[in-house]
Amino acid sequence: MSLSGNYQLTVTALGVTCIGGPAVNAITGLDPVDTTLAVGNAGTITDDVVTLTAGHTVVDGTVDVYWTAGKRYGCTANVAENSATLTGGAGDALPTGATAVVVANQTELDEVQFDGDDLNLIGMSSQQRVIVCFMDGATVKLAVELVGSSSGAGCWGWVAGVGITNPLAGYSITSITVSNGSSTVTSTFKLTGLQ
Repeated sequence: MSLSGNYQLTVTALGVTCIGGPAVNAITGLDPVDTTLAVGNAGTITDDVVTLTAGHTVVDGTVDVYWTAGKRYGCTANVAENSATLTGGAGDALPTGATAVVVANQTELDEVQFDGDDLNLIGMSSQQRVIVCFMDGATVKLAVELVGSSSGAGCWGWVAGVGITNPLAGYSITSITVSNGSSTVTSTFKLTGLQ
């Protein structure tokens, strides 16, 4: 059985619209994702300690942290009532002065498993700001930030045959993690692909 997909880029500016992209045929597809991500938790960080509002949902474990000028993913959170101490992670350095942040528990999607070398097409979108980590066991192989807004969903993708190196080549992806960088609005996250 053959599966087909389409990768399309549309650019509109100054009265001109450019549309193009290849069609793709493949033997198998990735398990598609269409899920709603819970809101993150608003707080204020000073050094590595976040003060959270009462009723927050942050738990001990792995979280992502968002602020206006940056992001850090894969932090370990140790929670004591309405504060969380953060260690580790990757991305931007955590702010040292009092800064408004959103702390979001990671959602692990272990149904997304594939060999990066076999990819022909992959795409994902989100209505809100999210961080997506492609994992090989406990190791992040690629982290992608999608920046959604009121004017449209943030999206990311790759397709074979257009001269751009496969960003997941050489990796065996065992799951992905994703989190919502908004503390007020849930986000619909979608992922699809062919291999």
